Amino acid sequence: MGKDTAHTRTLRRAVEALGSPEELAETLGVSPENLAAWLAGDQALPNEVYLRALDVVSHGPHHRSPRKPK
Repeated sequence: MGKDTAHTRTLRRAVEALGSPEELAETLGVSPENLAAWLAGDQALPNEVYLRALDVVSHGPHHRSPRKPK
């Protein structure tokens, strides 16, 4: 397992904000496999993806409300 860093904590908070890793991957425009590696801290998170994740957490321009059940 990788390190617990500001990047991994931000990604976990973004998953909580959107409801699932799949939603976050879609919002960030990344593959679920890359997201899983970044969440685990096994790969370095690109700065541009980190900034988009921060937007999700802070309800910035990339934030998307979780989908409501139909």
